[in-house]
Parts: sequence; C-alpha cells; structure tokens
Amino acid sequence: MFTAHCTAEGREVLLTTRRITSIEMRDGATEIHFTCWCGHEGVVVDRAVERPAASPAEPAQPARPAA
Repeated sequence: MFTAHCTAEGREVLLTTRRITSIEMRDGATEIHFTCWCGHEGVVVDRAVERPAASPAEPAQPARPAA
C-alpha cells in the first residue's frame, strides 16, 4: 500500500498496489502513475537521493589463536 495525493478529492488517499497503472523512470526520478478509488488519475514522483560513494571496506584481519 502507498499514499498519494488525489487532486479530485483534495486529500491524501491510501491505495493498494493494484491501483498502480505504470511506473516510469525519468531524469533520475521514479514516476508512479495511479488511478484513485474515485477514478481520478494521478502521479507520485519520487526523486532519487544522491548518496556519497561508499568507501572501500578494510579487509578483515585473520583471527589470532587464543593464548
């Protein structure tokens, strides 16, 4: 389930994934096209968040035998 703003109803609505009509990737954003319970069609846009590149992990050191 997900929430979306329905401009016909003027409020946030809770929708099931069955209400999704298409998902498109455009200019670094994900557009989720949906049909509200009232029949109005809308779009939720989720912009990608740039994250800093992960630094390489240090290799694990071998365990020392117990003394």
